[in-house]
Amino acid sequence: MSAAVKHLRTPRRAGAAPFLSGASLAGGVAALGELGATPLAVASIVAAIGSLVGVVIAGRRQPAAPSLDLREALAVELERSRRHGRRFTLLRTTPTGSAGGHLPALRTKLRAIDLAWAEDGCLFVLLPEATRTFADGLVQRLQAELPDAVPATGVATAVFPDDGVTSGALLATLDLPREPAVEPLAEEDATTQAPGIMPATAP
Repeated sequence: MSAAVKHLRTPRRAGAAPFLSGASLAGGVAALGELGATPLAVASIVAAIGSLVGVVIAGRRQPAAPSLDLREALAVELERSRRHGRRFTLLRTTPTGSAGGHLPALRTKLRAIDLAWAEDGCLFVLLPEATRTFADGLVQRLQAELPDAVPATGVATAVFPDDGVTSGALLATLDLPREPAVEPLAEEDATTQAPGIMPATAP
């Protein structure tokens, strides 16, 4: 019996983590050939293994659903951020359609430390260690990639400690109307419209 066949038939130690490397896969293919498997059968088995590995890897990349509800997680993050003097950001969006239906896709766009919930028809996202600038950049990306989950309007942001130092204050900030962006004046308008400055006149 060849070494490849012995490797294929060797039982895995109980409790040991599964292991699949390029070397072990190549050894397994060689062993299947020695055991009489046709090239077509070997190719089918290799393709199936590749698909399975891809599914496992993709599943590991998706953040799991949080074990705490929104207010519990917010309280935990408040305590942690106070203790270490860190910022965090809370987002709320009003999606199109069912909020819960958007959660799986939304979670794939977030970092591993971020948390997301669907509640009262809205999506809430907790971003630890995130400044307002970081959150604004994330919102812009999500609006481009998930426009139904994060529409151009209806997004609210609250940053600890800038907008509040308690759960109630941060959640209340999300309900405040956002101030419209102020368009900068053109250079000539800035001169002629500024109070106390008269436009220059020819002598």
